Amino acid sequence: MLYIHSRRVKARRDTQADAETTDVRCYDTVASEEQDISLWDSSWETEVTPIIDQTINQIILEFIDFPYLHRVADSIHCEFFRVLASHRALNHTYPLDKWSSQPLHKGWPSNLSDLTLGNLDLCIFSPTLLKISSVEDFREGRTRPVISIEIGLDDDLTRLKHRAEKLEHNGQGYLIHLVRAEVNDDFEAVEMFLRVSEESGIKTAYVHLTETDAFYKLINGKEVKKIELSHVHD
Repeated sequence: MLYIHSRRVKARRDTQADAETTDVRCYDTVASEEQDISLWDSSWETEVTPIIDQTINQIILEFIDFPYLHRVADSIHCEFFRVLASHRALNHTYPLDKWSSQPLHKGWPSNLSDLTLGNLDLCIFSPTLLKISSVEDFREGRTRPVISIEIGLDDDLTRLKHRAEKLEHNGQGYLIHLVRAEVNDDFEAVEMFLRVSEESGIKTAYVHLTETDAFYKLINGKEVKKIELSHVHD
């Protein structure tokens, strides 16, 4: 597999992450009135989900070799947005009331009744959901996404739980946890929380680096893997 950026680096491989992503159909128009909205959305989400899963796995494997490629989480969010937006299903505009919008957004309110939770890092709306939303609801952030993504860098357990809380009631949730070697982290407690989150329906992926090893789990992975770090790149 190739990394999500264009830098000339030796790509780390993982058999789970090597699965090809199904080519995504391009939707120029939304479903007709006669189509069942829930079924149409389900079909669209089926096309988009492999793109998200593969991109997250690429981020995980890249982070193992290049933990300081990004200084802060916001930079990773921007990179993630760029890669997702390069796919045909996510870079089109779709009807929104009398206007139009894209399905991929950053900084969406996670809970209007509790603004202390803050915004979601990334979220995705299906074309049909955009179609039935009003411009007012969209502008005020009242439209709920079908997929929400939170990506944390060097978060402690408290911050990780806060991210998980933001994913509640916001469609399918993805929680990505990246921790560099210099950060003190109760990894056993973190791993336990992530396991519980996975059981509750949140999809998780994470990396915990030490000076010599990387412990990681990919999206849809059933176990935490361990690999030795070389710190030497061709």
